[in-house]
Parts: sequence; structure tokens; C-alpha cells
Amino acid sequence: MRKHHPKIWLIAIFLIVCLSGCAWRNTALNTEGQHSTQFFKEGRGLIVFAGQESEEDDYDLYVYDFVSRETSRLVQHPAADISPCLTADRSRIYFASDREGTYGIYQLEMPGDVVSTLLNSSADETEPRISPSGEFLAYQSNAFGDYDIYVFDIERQAENRLTVSDAQDTQASIAPDGQSIAFVSNRDGDFEIFTMDVDGSHKQQRTDNDRYDASPVWAPDGKSIIYLSKQTQHFQLVQFYLDSGEEKKRTDPALTVHSPSFSPDGQFLAYIQETSHASQISVLDLDSGQHFLLLDGFSKYAGLSWVE
Repeated sequence: MRKHHPKIWLIAIFLIVCLSGCAWRNTALNTEGQHSTQFFKEGRGLIVFAGQESEEDDYDLYVYDFVSRETSRLVQHPAADISPCLTADRSRIYFASDREGTYGIYQLEMPGDVVSTLLNSSADETEPRISPSGEFLAYQSNAFGDYDIYVFDIERQAENRLTVSDAQDTQASIAPDGQSIAFVSNRDGDFEIFTMDVDGSHKQQRTDNDRYDASPVWAPDGKSIIYLSKQTQHFQLVQFYLDSGEEKKRTDPALTVHSPSFSPDGQFLAYIQETSHASQISVLDLDSGQHFLLLDGFSKYAGLSWVE
């Protein structure tokens, strides 16, 4: 198979964390940083992800079922299929792919293997995120040069550009109530976390530091946002509480992590850890602080979506 190398702004945070490098064993960690071989045995629903089974393979889409404890390939195509998100009713997966030259957004009907084009143009469109209602997507596009955040009404087949700035606005995440969007922007000089209403109004900067912040995801209760923050040489998970502005580090500073996704009940957080030779999907129990290993059989994992 031919190998694809997605552009830096399309999956920027994934490439950066892979290049950051870290030498640690392929095991889970507890809150004290001690190695643990405990596998995650709880959880409900499905996790969809993009992965490379080996370094020679392209990125394909897979699903992990918490009931059967099995991983299945959903799509196999000689292209890079990345950034999947699954609707709450499990009826569709939206993902980005360069199968038509530029990156566009595609949909996969579930169950089945029928893929259709949702958005594809001369620009790159990627990082799709589905609203809780399943009615619209948020995504990023470089149609006007820099990346901006858009929403796409699926029924009306209509898009709306939400950000217009001389900056990179990327990695949108839709709030549980469908009324707000968190995103990443370097409009203040470095990459920070911002929020705005779903119509693009009331933009508000949420982080203000000299670190590289990225990949925000909303907690299911809408009260906090987990995001990545590059501290020292590694990306860490930080939880930001919207009302108080308090921040809480959630991972060990000696590790590189990315692609966080909350469990539907908000009790757990799945994420990807990078090793010097492979990736693994781990799960954090947010109450106890305990980290568990979920999957580690692939060369690389990229992007997670966890639904009931």
C-alpha cells in the first residue's frame, strides 16, 4: 500500500505528539506515575478510531466494542482515513480522507461499508465533529487560506463559516447542549483554547499562557473542557473548569498523550499514549485518577470517538 502523510494543519497535534518522542514502556500508569498492567474492564458502548496496524499500512477506520471486547475494521481504502466521529445513535460515522486528492469529509452508514462524500472541494476540510443531536457538523477548512471553523447543516446541506481572522482556527468541539463550540486558535500569537456560540458569536479566550494548547473536548455535563497542553517536551491532558477557571492536570508530565474522548457518562476519559515504538489507547478513571490500558496492538492510533 502507499503511505499517506496528512498535512500538518490537518492533523497537526497528532503529528507533533508523534514527533515529540518519549521513551517509556507500553503500559498504563497510575496517578503516581507507577507502571500498571491493569487492563480496562469497565465501560459501555463503542470507540471508533483511526489506526495503522503496521508502519507500512494506511490509516483505516476501526471500532472497539465494549461488550464483545473485539476490534473490527470498518473501512479499508488506499488513502488516509482519519478523525472519525460517531453519531450518538450509532447510525453514521463522519471522517476525513484524502481519497479524492484533497482532504474532504465523508460519511459511513452503520452498519455496513457504504461510504459517501459529504464535503469535498479544492480546499482541505477535516476534523469533523458531530453535534449531540446529529443535525450538524463542525469542521475546519482552509478555503480562504488560513484554517477557519465551519458548521454544516446535514439536512439542509448548507455550511456556515464561523471564524474570519488572520489566524489558524482549528479543532472544533461541540458542547453537549449543542449551543457552544470550543476551538483552538493562534490569534493571540500562540495556540490557545477559545469558545464561541454555535453561530460564531461571543468568542471568548479560555486559556492564556505560553504553552501550545490544543484538542479541546467538552465533558458530558458541559461544565469543563479537557484539552492538550505542551508542557516541557510532552503534551499533557488538562481539565479546565468553565465557571471557576480552575485547571487540573490529568496525566504524568513524562508522557506524551493526545486525542482525548470522554465516555458518555463522563466517568472515564479515553486517550492515546505515544511510545518510542508504538501507540496505545488508555482510559483514565476521572474519580480515582487510575489509568488503564485498553488497546495496544497497532503501530499507531489516531483520533477517538466514544459513544454509548
